[in-house]
Amino acid sequence: MQSPPDPRLKRPPLVNVGCALGVIGLGALAIGMLVRLISGHPSTATKILAGGGVVLALLALFGIATYTTFRSAAQSRRISGRWPIGDAPAAIAAVRDIESVSNPARGKHPEFPRGLVVNAVIALPTGPPGGQLQLTSAGYAVTKSNLWTRNSRLKAPSWGYVWINLPQALPTLVLSANLPGASPVSSDVDIESGDFNRRFRVTDSMPGAPSTGIDHAQFARYATAILHPRAVEAVMATPNTWMIAIHGHRIGAQVSPLFAGEDIERLAYSLGAVASLIPRFVWDSNGRRSPYPPHR
Repeated sequence: MQSPPDPRLKRPPLVNVGCALGVIGLGALAIGMLVRLISGHPSTATKILAGGGVVLALLALFGIATYTTFRSAAQSRRISGRWPIGDAPAAIAAVRDIESVSNPARGKHPEFPRGLVVNAVIALPTGPPGGQLQLTSAGYAVTKSNLWTRNSRLKAPSWGYVWINLPQALPTLVLSANLPGASPVSSDVDIESGDFNRRFRVTDSMPGAPSTGIDHAQFARYATAILHPRAVEAVMATPNTWMIAIHGHRIGAQVSPLFAGEDIERLAYSLGAVASLIPRFVWDSNGRRSPYPPHR
């Protein structure tokens, strides 16, 4: 189960150009406002500079949004025939389950998702040596954007979801992106890997979402049991994702719809490796008679 050494995804060149134009526009606006403050009165030059900066920044923002939407739609069309089609009701249930971790209000809304742009089944290779499970397949789905009507001819993608069904429900464990400058989370669990801790936060719910109410010490033991060194290695091989979570009967991830087919497969393989490497005592201790009840 090999992965490319660099899990980072590069932005498309046109997006970089749009970002640069946006920065230039904002810079022109800032310079125009600064000159006006220093001079004490607006001049034609400062008005042109500030106005041009606003227009350039807005055009860059609109261009990035439009390009990203159409590129996501084209990407979804390209990979929709790469894998066999999955069961739609099961895919919708999985998407709702993963989204209920990332955004509980949205995931539990009766009209979510508005539709699926992609619904596929990905075959998994043989699991890593010593794994407790031999998983055969993963699911992948891309939801339709809420900005478009249900019958819109343009199927604008919103988010992508990759998941693997587990044979038994487990308590919620969330790996969220550790964004630079983000405020610390008291429930975060540090793993014995500096690179891992710099990239992920380990919590029982997404930062800002209601906690599951599980005792922190007990959750820390559960998290460190699952995220042992071999599992950490598998997680670190994944492409950049917004969130990876074990929730109920699934382990899943929420990703950009711009992910290429190879990155989606690599993510599915890594999730499969993590699931197959969950120690047997974790499964045994989270059964019906466990004092640490699984998600229902």
